[in-house]
Amino acid sequence: MNTRLLDSLLKRLGAGPQAQPVQGPCASGRERSVLIFDRSGSMSFEDYPPTRLLAAFDAGMEFITARKGRGLPDLVSIILFDTEAEFICQDIPLNEAGKVLTSLKEQAEIGGGTDINSGLIAAERHFHHALQGYKNRIVLLTDGHGGNPVRTGKRLREAGVVIDIIGVAGEPILVAEEQLRQVASVINGISRYRFIGNRAELLRHFQSIATDLMQVY
Repeated sequence: MNTRLLDSLLKRLGAGPQAQPVQGPCASGRERSVLIFDRSGSMSFEDYPPTRLLAAFDAGMEFITARKGRGLPDLVSIILFDTEAEFICQDIPLNEAGKVLTSLKEQAEIGGGTDINSGLIAAERHFHHALQGYKNRIVLLTDGHGGNPVRTGKRLREAGVVIDIIGVAGEPILVAEEQLRQVASVINGISRYRFIGNRAELLRHFQSIATDLMQVY
């Protein structure tokens, strides 16, 4: 985790204590989500205004706002990746996660290549530290190819992690769709991979996936 960056983002927020493990059966619907955003050089393209990365952060805000509407004590982690993954924050409450995304819009760097697997590996290591009473979930957004995420995705799914994958680019062929479909969860026969072609649709999709698993849980 990038401690300095997290301190910079949260020092005015009064970050609260981390959630403690809860004994007993899984509580209904509480989620421990990891939002993973590609920050490689092409995420600076302006076809999802103002840029792909900033639109991704706005979509993340839609996800968080929708989750807050459920009134449950969810936890959120945020990872940025290019050729390597970087934890920005880990297991913080929804309100603080929204403020972190707002701050990232002002200072997140864009550049480098794309290793999709690096973000998944970081999330996998994070989930090794189990918290009882939470459903583990990944929401990953990328605009390219790189790394070999299929095996990692399989391990995560077998461990019970729900994986949503979102591709953004000028057209689907520019995204590693074949691999991403193999990584994403399939729930009730429906793949959790989507290619999203514009900003407005991207925001709607993140709002939708925040709560569309309620009946599954």
